[in-house]
Amino acid sequence: MTCVKQRVICRIETESGEVVTGENWCRNPQQTCPRAGFPSGEGYHLCREICDQVGHAEQVAVMNLRGRMPVRAVIEGHTYVCDDCEKALTEAGVQEIHVCDNNQELT
Repeated sequence: MTCVKQRVICRIETESGEVVTGENWCRNPQQTCPRAGFPSGEGYHLCREICDQVGHAEQVAVMNLRGRMPVRAVIEGHTYVCDDCEKALTEAGVQEIHVCDNNQELT
């Protein structure tokens, strides 16, 4: 199940045109987000400790690449990419990162 606070999807396009996706899904989803009340970008340790979140959508998409060569990533449902996710995408070989919120490209 996806995160109760915010559904974020990362789509990575590969050199062959295939699209690999990842979401911020949790193995122990909650009725109420344990990060409720925290400013954006804070309290992520609760995602792992309580919700048993595998990773952010970008990190899950990178795991799902399984050796395929990425070209670009599009993140939907958020307004930015955190430093850890940007690093994961870059290290995987993603050359372009686009962030969209409500279907409008921001960066």
